[in-house]
Amino acid sequence: MKKYWEPVMKLLGPFVEFLPKAVVLANLFFISQPILAQRGRIIGTIRDPSEAAIPGASIRATHSGTGLNWEAKSNGYGDYSLEPLPPGLYEVAVTAPNFSPAEFKGIRLTVNATQRVDFKLPLAILAQEVEVGASSRLVETETSEQGVRLSAARQACSRSRAEPGQSVFTLGTFQRQWPAGPLQQHPD
Repeated sequence: MKKYWEPVMKLLGPFVEFLPKAVVLANLFFISQPILAQRGRIIGTIRDPSEAAIPGASIRATHSGTGLNWEAKSNGYGDYSLEPLPPGLYEVAVTAPNFSPAEFKGIRLTVNATQRVDFKLPLAILAQEVEVGASSRLVETETSEQGVRLSAARQACSRSRAEPGQSVFTLGTFQRQWPAGPLQQHPD
């Protein structure tokens, strides 16, 4: 009888050695399935006020009981999925560049459940990011000196016949030769 089993054992030898390992792996796989089935997931879509998708938004779900965080990013369609999550209460927060952050609290997730949490993010208010710095004043408010200069320039322009191409702003840049004698008054 031993002669009969020898060729069979040569063929099945590697399989017979692997069989106990395969049984152990299969048991571990099937035993772990109920553990994975005790989880849930949170899904949703991130949109802007015009209902357009916001890709690349950061989503964070925080388990209220443990404080553990799960993070995800929205895809090109604005969709996201956070899984597998243990049952409990969650806070879900979303942030995206150029948008105000948003948050939902008290989301109850049960075993084998899928909760949908959609967000519509408002645009960020740009006035909050304006930096004010010191600079020189464009208008002199302490004295009337510049007003006098403008007035003097107007008087000079009205007293003389401005040459073509000459303006009030260029009168002070060169010296004009006045004829000797009293100035003539032109009617205004």
